[in-house]
Amino acid sequence: MTKAAADLGKQAKEPSLFDYQVYGPCWWRTTSTNLRAAAVILLSRESDVRGPGLLLYGFALENLLKGCLAAHLNEFGSCTDGHLPKKLNTHNLACLSRNCKFPASADDIRVFQTLTQWSEWRGRYHIPKAENPPPDTNGRECTLDVGVLDNLFDRVLRHFWQKMVGQADSRRADPGVPP
Repeated sequence: MTKAAADLGKQAKEPSLFDYQVYGPCWWRTTSTNLRAAAVILLSRESDVRGPGLLLYGFALENLLKGCLAAHLNEFGSCTDGHLPKKLNTHNLACLSRNCKFPASADDIRVFQTLTQWSEWRGRYHIPKAENPPPDTNGRECTLDVGVLDNLFDRVLRHFWQKMVGQADSRRADPGVPP
């Protein structure tokens, strides 16, 4: 077999279930709404579970932002070769929001940065990965409230649906794609 024929065979590879899950925006959205529901339950309690609630809220926004990115398959290629694409392989919410072109305000960026700390280490470990200010392990010192988080989540969700509509519109505009 020639190299050209082998390359052609690689290009014609059928997407795996992993590929469908990576590039399926609704998989990401469903996971995000489930994580958000659990986070809201924890954050509404007066106890030491605020930290895990912030961790879950960070994961909820992360999944939703990754869903926005996954809505554009052509940016990444059609198959993953079994690995998460580089643009999706981060917990950094500010970076994900930039990559999916979410119009984040300075306040949104601060919330993203705070929740990124919770999803990367504050909500999971008693110490940071490197020497930093002492961790707030139970979340009591974090001033983010559920209303602020819900507002941001809802705006990211609207952005997600706009991406989905844009994707559907662009497919309808392509004569090679059935309506």
